[in-house]
Amino acid sequence: MNSSKRGTREEVAIRVWQEIGSESVGAAELERIQKVVIKELGAGAVDSPASVARTLADAGARLRHPEILECDTRWREERLFSFVTRGEFGFNSVAEAVASFARLEQLRQEFAAAADELRLGHLRQLALQLRREFALLSGLKSVEESQRVLARELDQWLAVWLQTPELFTDWLSLRRRSPEFIKTLESDT
Repeated sequence: MNSSKRGTREEVAIRVWQEIGSESVGAAELERIQKVVIKELGAGAVDSPASVARTLADAGARLRHPEILECDTRWREERLFSFVTRGEFGFNSVAEAVASFARLEQLRQEFAAAADELRLGHLRQLALQLRREFALLSGLKSVEESQRVLARELDQWLAVWLQTPELFTDWLSLRRRSPEFIKTLESDT
């Protein structure tokens, strides 16, 4: 295969598909095309698998739709979740959790300002997943009581954030001054 030629991303996609020699296009072909586009034009030139598939369909390719949908979904999830990694969030103490919620809210505001509904949805999914994890953790007898208490507290924080994110920062400030919070989690702040 001679992939050293350059062109537009559409031209590269069509050329690579022709070099592959397959009448139909699915995940393997799309992933190979994306690699060549990255190599020749850079990562910023990569289109979604669905977009590449449309270009190839216009050029006469027969599409293997289920594979394309799966490939496109996987690609989008990887890109959309690349805005945040679980490693940048910490929940082992109140101090870590406060910092993590500040980051969560910062991302929410950025995505809302950009009207990026897709990333807002993924951020919400992350919060829902964390709630499930905190709910599970809070019920495990094998976990220290202090961590179960913290997990229950953080589950409550997420519930408020999910319902009224615009009010969350003010609510959290009030919550941290409440007698209940000070009594149960004061030593963790």
